[in-house]
Amino acid sequence: MRHLVVDSSFLLNGADLWLMLQLIKSAIVDPPVQGGLPWPLGKESTGERFSVVGVWHTKFKAYKSLTMGLKIIQADRFDFLTNSGETTNEVNLKLKGIIGHLKDEVVEMNTVKDMLQEKLKLIWDHFLSFDCLS
Repeated sequence: MRHLVVDSSFLLNGADLWLMLQLIKSAIVDPPVQGGLPWPLGKESTGERFSVVGVWHTKFKAYKSLTMGLKIIQADRFDFLTNSGETTNEVNLKLKGIIGHLKDEVVEMNTVKDMLQEKLKLIWDHFLSFDCLS
């Protein structure tokens, strides 16, 4: 689980890193629990130095082309400060070619409309249609 420590630039010394890693190692992998990583009672902090404030567990599939990027995400989040969580299904869509046309000073709306229809048809045919799901 060392990959969970993303930004350690604020750490003062090796002891801080050791405390943080001990905190992460005390997590229990339990997918049915919101966030997927509960901590045993009393192990969710290391004194007053570090504490767990939230947990995210995400799975995603990404698809890319020269003009489009599509990311399908299943996210399971839990916020220890508010004691609330959520499970979501998300879609991120990047239409690179269309954005380039929209940034031009002279925008030809028919061209943008045609490009958008083409991309939406591609997404429907390959990701959302019932034929594709069966």
